[in-house]
Amino acid sequence: MIDIICTCARGTSLALVHELKALGAVDVKDEGAAVSARGELDLIARANVFLRTASRVLLVVERWQNVHDPEDLVDRLSRVPFEERLDGKGTFCVDAHLHN
Repeated sequence: MIDIICTCARGTSLALVHELKALGAVDVKDEGAAVSARGELDLIARANVFLRTASRVLLVVERWQNVHDPEDLVDRLSRVPFEERLDGKGTFCVDAHLHN
């Protein structure tokens, strides 16, 4: 199973929830301007082709809690095998929710 996050315009997340469920996604959660979900690997392709309300379909590679400082974040990121997913021409997004 993979985790994805689909971003959307505010006010359209409920429609996106229904679209993802129709594609077979599970654990679908409305996050406001995004919807998170789980599914098989082919969910990414189906979401990119069939979703009408999503603006982006993002694959969640890692999640961490209690990252204490920038050095801790860099250390954790350095252990992620990005070369398994990117060919050097691709891009990726880091989404951080910080306190203090």
